Amino acid sequence: WVRLVVAGAAWVSLATAWVVYQRRSGLGPVDTAQELVDAARGNWWAIVAYVVISLLRPLVLFPATIVAVAAGLLFGPFVGVAVAAVSANASALIAHTVGRSFSRPEQADQVTSRLGAWAARLRSNGFEAVLLMRLLFLPYDLVSYACGLLRVRRGEFLAANAIGTLPGT
Repeated sequence: WVRLVVAGAAWVSLATAWVVYQRRSGLGPVDTAQELVDAARGNWWAIVAYVVISLLRPLVLFPATIVAVAAGLLFGPFVGVAVAAVSANASALIAHTVGRSFSRPEQADQVTSRLGAWAARLRSNGFEAVLLMRLLFLPYDLVSYACGLLRVRRGEFLAANAIGTLPGT
């Protein structure tokens, strides 16, 4: 529960800061986002800020697609893809770790028995299953959390995630 409260507090804090900034500056959502992009473009701190936002993103359930597009807008096609790919894998690892921390091996066995063939395949052939789910563009965080809950091996998850997120990135 503590983790859920912390994640909820982070989300509420970010949303509140966004709304307060908009009201004080008198800008709409699009203008506020454009101002943020203009301030970040070409600055060294933008990559660090982007990575931090990417690492927090799965905890507040913000869409991964928007964050990946932001990398292209901020850093261009080459640096943007590299930064987005590294950040996507790091954020997926965080979601996987959170999912894994909420599961015990015996719980994973119970979930596998309820979800049947899909969960059994995911656990026994983690690399192939994760790669397929990434290439099918299934919801990014849902896949990561599910793989953690079902205790898919971390190495298989990361390898498949690294390959499977590149086409979308």
